[in-house]
Amino acid sequence: MIRRRYFSNQLLDLSEVDRGTLLLDADQGYTALFDFCREIALVLGAKDKDKIVFQCACGALAILSKEHLARLGERVRGARDEALCPQCAGYEISIRKGAPQSVIGQGLAALDRLLAAARDDNYASLCGFLFSPVMPEAAQLSALSDGAAVVRELIAKNKLDLLLSEQGVAAVPVELGFATRADLTLHLLSYHRLYTFSPLYDTLISLVAIGTGDQQILDPEGQALQPVGVQIGQAGTGTPGGAEREAVAIERKIDEVLSYCEAQGQGEIAALITAVCRRELDRAIVEAAYETSEDTLFLTRAGVELPLAELVDISLGLHLLVERICAFLTEEHRRFAASEGVEEGGFQLSPVADGEKVALKITSRPGG
Repeated sequence: MIRRRYFSNQLLDLSEVDRGTLLLDADQGYTALFDFCREIALVLGAKDKDKIVFQCACGALAILSKEHLARLGERVRGARDEALCPQCAGYEISIRKGAPQSVIGQGLAALDRLLAAARDDNYASLCGFLFSPVMPEAAQLSALSDGAAVVRELIAKNKLDLLLSEQGVAAVPVELGFATRADLTLHLLSYHRLYTFSPLYDTLISLVAIGTGDQQILDPEGQALQPVGVQIGQAGTGTPGGAEREAVAIERKIDEVLSYCEAQGQGEIAALITAVCRRELDRAIVEAAYETSEDTLFLTRAGVELPLAELVDISLGLHLLVERICAFLTEEHRRFAASEGVEEGGFQLSPVADGEKVALKITSRPGG
């Protein structure tokens, strides 16, 4: 069924896109651009009567809902009865997003709440942790976060290229088989790198302890400061050596983080870790013990069939978990370094320059 056009440049099908003037803005990253283009394809494919898609004179694609049209009125309309995009007409639109429904989405939302609680309710303890031996080095955080973000963007760009090719909009067609193999390779290689970063689990359990208030920098008597941060024990004696020992150590760390999260009432975060930290997947990657079909990854030694769509969710979930933690710690370290410090129970925690780095200075105030 053909819908009536509200504007002369409204699109009813992606085949109507002017590829010569098409402008795809990746300033917000390929992940955001892929989500936007996928929504356009879904709106046009489903013949959504509540939304319209158009191509502005500048070449940009845009989506407006009936609610947007009613609110914006003539601000949207340009010459020759054409619709104008937000950039050309100077208006803003917002897209309402529902609450996350998946275990991974709910877990990431719970992690955000926990980090906010650590910052807002236990700030001095958080500052103490930022300078503890458990805290990863700034260079490690940067390398891990940047690497995770770049891989996530590469995966999104690969998916975007394939989507545009399937819709007949791509300048260069993409072969489905190659795109699928490239996507799988990016997921598997980056997953192992993040999963085996041992300090991640010490950092995560430490943030749970601080965010729930289970760890405080001020001792129970309020007379002294105490170390903040949890160093999870390594694999004990009698475990195999080499790569096998490393795998066992990581698995034990994950088990301890899970137990602690459950004990602290952080079931959603525990469910997130269970969903994205899959030991059978990492072992299959290390041992090259997997086979692929068109839509399934078969872990041969574990005897597990993993749909590729689920693998994508697992991989991107771990990437987002790492990115959130790294971004939070980096921002809080920057914020504390630029401040005059914080007082806790008569003690002053202050940032001091130490060469090119920042160190923590602790002083006891008179009468404290």
